[in-house]
Amino acid sequence: MVCGETEEERATRVWAETPTLDAAVLSQYRDFGGADDGPFLARLVSLYLDGQRDTLAALEAAFAAGDSAQARYLAHRLKGAAANVGACRLAALAADAERAAGAGESGGCAAEYAALCAEAAAVSTRLAALVSAGPDSPGQA
Repeated sequence: MVCGETEEERATRVWAETPTLDAAVLSQYRDFGGADDGPFLARLVSLYLDGQRDTLAALEAAFAAGDSAQARYLAHRLKGAAANVGACRLAALAADAERAAGAGESGGCAAEYAALCAEAAAVSTRLAALVSAGPDSPGQA
């Protein structure tokens, strides 16, 4: 904590410093796939994006229905998937949604769901751009 900084100011600062995508995570996948295996990262991103769409749609339905158990499960699933592709902010938002659903607050999570969707859209855009840039791109996320 910076001297004189409130907890809210600290949280805002940390959030601002958190990248949408962690380039180090994506770099590991490039290294894992091999120098000529851009398709590995493309397949991984495709699977993530397809799953994310389905999970977000199901999460919206669970929130709308007030189904806390299902919302918690889906938020947890999204959190793990986001972390696996280095989507740090999305993983953090999904963790918040998971905690809220675990506390039985899934019926009033419209703002949390909107934030999840906005960040998921940013992640999708960046991942798609990264994949379309090809395996030789510098990996700036």
